[in-house]
Amino acid sequence: MLNRPECLVLCLSVPLLLMTPVGAIAQGLNFIRSDSDGSGIDDLNDDINTLSALFLGTGNIPCRAAADSNDDGTVDFTDAIHHLEFLFLGINTIPAPYPACGPDPTPDSIPCVFYPACEQTTADCIANPTPECIGHLLNRIGYGPTLDSLERVAAMGIPAYIEEQLDPASIDESSNTALLDRLDGLRTLHLPPSDSDVVASGSAWRLFKGDAPSPAGWNTVPFVNTGWLDATAPVGYGGGGIATTIDDMQGNYTTFYVRHEFSLADPGAAQSGDLILSMQYDDGFVAYLNGVEVARSSNVVGTPDSSSTTNLGHAPTDFEEFDISDHSGLLGSSNVLAIHVINLSVGSNDAFVDARLISREILPGDPLLEYATIDDLKAAQHVRGVYSQRQLQVVLADFWENHFTTDYDKVVAYLEDHSNANGAVAYPEEEAALEAATIEGREYEVFLENALGNFGDLLHFSSESPTMLIYLDNILNIGNNPNENYPREIFELHAFGVDNGYTQVDIEQASLVFTGWNVCNLKTEEAHYPGAPCGVDFIDTEIMGEGPGWKYHKGLSEPTPDHLGLSTIEWASESFNDSTWLDGWTPIGYGLANDVTRLDDMFGNYVSYYMRREFTIDDVSALKSFVLRALYNDGFVAYINGVEVARSTTMESAATPPRYSNVCSERLAQEDWGKYFSFNINHAKSLLHNGVNIFAAQIHNENITDEGTDAAFQLVDREILPGSGLEPGDQGEWSFRFFEEDHSFDTKLMFAGRPYQYLVHAGGNFDSGLAEARTLVDVLVDAAPTAEFICTKLAEHFVSSAPPPDVIADMIGAWHSPTPKGHLATVMRALLYSDAFWAEDAQRAKFKTPLEYLNSSVRVLNGSTTGSLEFNMVDMGQHMFTRDDPDGWPVGRAFISPGQLKSRYSFNQTLAVGLHPDMNWDTSGFLMANGVFTSDAAEIVGFFNDLLYQGTLTQREVDIAVEFLSTDDNGSPQPLVPGTGDYELRVDDTAA
Repeated sequence: MLNRPECLVLCLSVPLLLMTPVGAIAQGLNFIRSDSDGSGIDDLNDDINTLSALFLGTGNIPCRAAADSNDDGTVDFTDAIHHLEFLFLGINTIPAPYPACGPDPTPDSIPCVFYPACEQTTADCIANPTPECIGHLLNRIGYGPTLDSLERVAAMGIPAYIEEQLDPASIDESSNTALLDRLDGLRTLHLPPSDSDVVASGSAWRLFKGDAPSPAGWNTVPFVNTGWLDATAPVGYGGGGIATTIDDMQGNYTTFYVRHEFSLADPGAAQSGDLILSMQYDDGFVAYLNGVEVARSSNVVGTPDSSSTTNLGHAPTDFEEFDISDHSGLLGSSNVLAIHVINLSVGSNDAFVDARLISREILPGDPLLEYATIDDLKAAQHVRGVYSQRQLQVVLADFWENHFTTDYDKVVAYLEDHSNANGAVAYPEEEAALEAATIEGREYEVFLENALGNFGDLLHFSSESPTMLIYLDNILNIGNNPNENYPREIFELHAFGVDNGYTQVDIEQASLVFTGWNVCNLKTEEAHYPGAPCGVDFIDTEIMGEGPGWKYHKGLSEPTPDHLGLSTIEWASESFNDSTWLDGWTPIGYGLANDVTRLDDMFGNYVSYYMRREFTIDDVSALKSFVLRALYNDGFVAYINGVEVARSTTMESAATPPRYSNVCSERLAQEDWGKYFSFNINHAKSLLHNGVNIFAAQIHNENITDEGTDAAFQLVDREILPGSGLEPGDQGEWSFRFFEEDHSFDTKLMFAGRPYQYLVHAGGNFDSGLAEARTLVDVLVDAAPTAEFICTKLAEHFVSSAPPPDVIADMIGAWHSPTPKGHLATVMRALLYSDAFWAEDAQRAKFKTPLEYLNSSVRVLNGSTTGSLEFNMVDMGQHMFTRDDPDGWPVGRAFISPGQLKSRYSFNQTLAVGLHPDMNWDTSGFLMANGVFTSDAAEIVGFFNDLLYQGTLTQREVDIAVEFLSTDDNGSPQPLVPGTGDYELRVDDTAA
């Protein structure tokens, strides 16, 4: 059973769901006085209708203000008598508006919910900007009214406010601290850097163990490190990814020392920019440059020695940057970076260090925007909706974000799949999330800045946006294997509309036009050049390759079970005798075209097989970067000399070692079949020895009846060459990149026989191949179907779900009027001055989406929020930036279900009574600031009626609220006394 606040919410909340109020006040809505039935004629039928409604319950009065024939502020039998005397006795007069349609010149509390005979027009609202007209405007072109905005529009007039909103640059928000302070807490702006390594991650170091005091001067350039050990970073023990393992450290000593000597041909060049020490460490460190301390972790105090420990632990989750620019003057021709690594305790189960010394140049240009998380981006969307004065710009930015829907989650997954050239993961989970949020955020900012600009700019931007190219799989669209996803959606969802002016053949041809459109991590200064260097160059020296020499075992049983029949990795060791295994050539597998050794009996019989072979290394110390290249389907675990060195993500949940009967957690994506993936196995160098070694791998399928599986492996020594490109994980900017080698230069013909036919001749080069798709976007912008589709969609958003054809026609005319076509401010001006926008039926035709509902609720109460409303958004059925379907979120009515309505009611109460964790509303302060801190329940209800509904609640609704505010939980009268304990609670419940 509902309690009193819930009952009141059910009675009064439904109007708040509307983009505009349920009804219109008598002064604002056109009607004819005495026309009780809304027929447009005052006759005897009106009096019969009034009396039937009053005494028989059968009449229907669509506009009670019209039935108030004598204009005394009530509807009763005296109105029928007054009108009958006027009709038949010629006495009395009918007050205005009469005899034609018009607004009521005498304000009263009698509302006009609906009047079918008169049509509201633009001229009515512009000439007479009533509260209802103003409320309608603020709800449609913004996130609802505030007291200030209601008063401001009334003072300046509706046309002036519309023109101001159509020109957002004219609205100065530099002093809008409520907006800017909150945005500053959600994002960062930084000038683009260009980084170059002075000392690279994974470099060669010299190592001294902390089982003895450090030699004097160990951190200076003149020191001769005779007797120190050779090491490759990362150095340490107990964790994954370690290149040089200190086997005897745990239980024996707590520190070790590393030093890296390097020369600079031009020390001044490194001194001219910022000098950054980037550290990955466990548990603590002190770093020295040429004998001078330049950085330390916060958990190291005092002057450490070989027996020191840290006062807190620290896990090496990622590289952390320390700005040591103040010490750049220490750099000379000969230098040494020295690091004292300190553990938490002698029994700690791990210790770890890797370091980069970076020379960072800050490039000229606009600051880059960065969001730490996707939740921060979502919060910024709410913050702008609530606090920005550029309301139309923000509403349209959200409209375009939804129109060009992308999915942050897919961008994260894309980034997590990347490796750098040395095989190391480019983006750990947290970094991938940050980078994806930043990419999405930069896209949203473009939609915001160009929300009222040219549609062509938006379509061009979206077509080259990394989020869109990833989301709709155009990164997979190559000449010999075209992907239709993006070309289909640019026609269907972004430009023409579903089945409007194109055919399947046009989609197929357009997919060839967009071949080679991809993304890459580019240097910031080159991010807008689609031919900029992508990736780094390297040379691979093959250690072990494809071909013969492999021995394999079918996974019908464990190859080397223990006494309980469980799996072991004895089969992967050097001592294992594989003479009974089968001989094979790689790739080994079944069902795929590139298999050389075919396992024709695997389908339906077993899910795994085992492979091993010998490889020879002449000089382990000469290896630069040890990389495993793996072609596999669906998963693998790899070993060197009997120790696991790598496994695919599809086998991460499997045991160590996996059973022969284990299957993969998922299938490898089909587009990755036959590809080699690189895995950094520098940490495996310590397992190698000069001469013969053993590589082994077990391959697992996704299920026993999978259509195919195969595997081949290569071991290479990879040398990264100096180059102009970036690694995927380097600091840069993910941008559009056109790959000429992946483009189809065949003839293409689209929209044959239509006025916008587009023909591309065969042949060409980088510039012409790139221009094919860019020209196609121009064709789409200029084509008639795009104007029709976009204008209709805007009218559906701002007018109604079925806008009149004449307003769409006017908008299309505005679309074609300027050069270039599709200037959105011009199109919106035609919409906002149309009769359709101001019509009565338009003012009751839109329900708020969750985004609109939350923003307007906080905004109208002058509430405080940092924008953390994701729980409420999901609870109400909408989550931004992570929609799976490319058609965007539907309009408001799709969100009206019993469960979603209940979520809105609960939100109302939580907000009003001050229990929402991220929103605050000071009831007493709000009332006092507006002069309504009073014991008069009717005055308080009237205040909220004017604020929330511009005075359009029916008298019955007003009476319910007044009665609620004037009584206790049992319905008995209870005085309302400001300053008493229950005053604010009762007002909160009423506001809810």
